[in-house]
Amino acid sequence: MAEAYVAPEWSPMDMLQRAWDRALPHLLLLGGITLAIFVVQFGIGLVFGILEGVVAGVASAVAQDRGGDAAQVVAALVRLVMSLGRLCITLPITMITTGALARLALTTARGDTPDLGAFNLALSKFFRILLASFVVGFATMVGMCFCFIPGLIVALALQFFIFALMDTELGVIASVQYSWNLTRDHLLNLGVLALIMAGIALVAVCGTCGLGLVAVQPIALVAQALVYVHLSGRTQDFLPDPEVV
Repeated sequence: MAEAYVAPEWSPMDMLQRAWDRALPHLLLLGGITLAIFVVQFGIGLVFGILEGVVAGVASAVAQDRGGDAAQVVAALVRLVMSLGRLCITLPITMITTGALARLALTTARGDTPDLGAFNLALSKFFRILLASFVVGFATMVGMCFCFIPGLIVALALQFFIFALMDTELGVIASVQYSWNLTRDHLLNLGVLALIMAGIALVAVCGTCGLGLVAVQPIALVAQALVYVHLSGRTQDFLPDPEVV
């Protein structure tokens, strides 16, 4: 049996510097994709918000003409239908773009040129991404219910599930378990890295009215991908799937 890979020591600042160096040549592409995704999501939310208000207002007015409490019931039902419609559109977009961005960051972290084929790969793994996101979100929520710290630890420990899904053929539970295996001995560094990136993002939001996030988010994602590559030893594509114990 091959000897298990043990990641060398690393520092958050080193990963950030390497992320900057790797992302800079592709920052226009990565930032453009990030901005396009934001515009699409904002546009969908705006359209559904307007439609919800207009339709609910009309339904309420019609119901009021007929008297009784029907107005509130009809308006509530219309809002529910519109909210479900919005969810049916935004949820697939969110899952696919999350997977695609992770794949683009992973390609960049490995020193290769990111390409839009990442979206096709994310689309093919949509249900795995959806289910794994639900598992991780539920585990984090349970941790938050007990105390903030356990929830934070769960979020840090399971953050690489999306990279595992986009880098291997692991299933939902195996990808989550693999993230835990990678991170359990590196939670302190991961926490420091998260705090640094949160501080940089806050400065970007306050200093540029949010526009700086178009550049900061891709760099943060590449830094996250670099840590995944470092901890897993998977420095190139198409390696055999890791054993998950």
